[in-house]
Amino acid sequence: MRKWGGRQVLLAAVFALSCTAGAAATEKLSTAGAALADVAVNPVVVATSGITRTIHLSGDTPTATFVTAHLPDGKHLQRSNLGYWLPWDGDVDKLIDNRLPLNGDGTVTFKVVKEDLSDKMFPIAVTLAYTVGEQVKFGVFQILPQ
Repeated sequence: MRKWGGRQVLLAAVFALSCTAGAAATEKLSTAGAALADVAVNPVVVATSGITRTIHLSGDTPTATFVTAHLPDGKHLQRSNLGYWLPWDGDVDKLIDNRLPLNGDGTVTFKVVKEDLSDKMFPIAVTLAYTVGEQVKFGVFQILPQ
């Protein structure tokens, strides 16, 4: 298994940031993790409007992009490159590359979710990540109901 500071350290950081995601909002990811601004949504309207996040790359050229979600019922999911949510065991080596295209302005837009969330419990902690060489840069935010 490749180590990006250790799987346990990464998962602990994701958990810690999910508890404080609104504290220091930024739209850049980092190897230490970034707290991104939370998003409040109408759970039904997400099916038509969707949730995306545009992240500034700060000169990075990602080799892979990832989206994961942690639900209050304890489920850990990852978004596939086809947009499906699949179970995830927390192993970073098993993350599915979302193959998101880079925008021409030094950003990448993460497609998070576009489905009715009215049957879900909140908050949903979302982790956005990309790899640069052997490093992973990530950030966390919560999806909250309006």
